[in-house]
Amino acid sequence: MGALRDWAFAVCAAMAAGGIFRMALPKSNMQKIFGVTCSAFFLCVLLSPAVFGVPGIELGTGGELMPDIQSRAQALTDTANSQAGRAGLEGVEKIIREKLSQMGINGGDTTINIITNGQHGPGRVDITLDASHEGSHDHIRTELANALGLEVRIGYEGNDR
Repeated sequence: MGALRDWAFAVCAAMAAGGIFRMALPKSNMQKIFGVTCSAFFLCVLLSPAVFGVPGIELGTGGELMPDIQSRAQALTDTANSQAGRAGLEGVEKIIREKLSQMGINGGDTTINIITNGQHGPGRVDITLDASHEGSHDHIRTELANALGLEVRIGYEGNDR
């Protein structure tokens, strides 16, 4: 902070000195040359922190900020992964409902439970159907397993098969 204060003082002092010297010079060609020289000097003072760097000002991330930045980044990553996982599970459920609809099974009579494999997405699908569809068990299970590429278990009113 001290370096910033020193720079601000240098800028103000350069402006004040330039103004005093400009008033002291008589009107002549010398005043034009002084104006250009004073402007160049003021520009150098103004841009010196950008050109030479300020040793007292740390522009990078401070050590005390890094843990906070990392925790926020991790929270953002976790949120994104969670949302992507939910979207994936909703996609699997949509595929199941569409396949069942194509086979003439009403979605209102269906319970779908998608079992996940940790962070690797769905690992198995448990479906409960109305007992009236029990005769098509093998066909339904095969169609869903082929469409999803997952293990499919189908139960009928509490009788797992």
